[in-house]
Amino acid sequence: MKIPEAIQDKLIDVGDVVLRNSNLDIKTKALIGLACAVTGFCSHCHGQCVSLAWKLGASPAEIEEAEAIALRIRERCNNETGLYRLSDSS
Repeated sequence: MKIPEAIQDKLIDVGDVVLRNSNLDIKTKALIGLACAVTGFCSHCHGQCVSLAWKLGASPAEIEEAEAIALRIRERCNNETGLYRLSDSS
């Protein structure tokens, strides 16, 4: 399903506002994005967020910690709720 261009533009506008206006610093936002990419299984976003976090001064330990938190959350969702199960055959 293709999202209409007018809606895509609005989504981009909302995203820009979220990234510009906030109480969180940009490095923290990049680390949150990184964690979201890990929980969402998005390797493209993961690579972009790691690169951005690195450019914004995140240390390897900070990046690793964001990934570890996300992996733990993803594991809990899978084990406790079955959120990431592909079928009901388990």
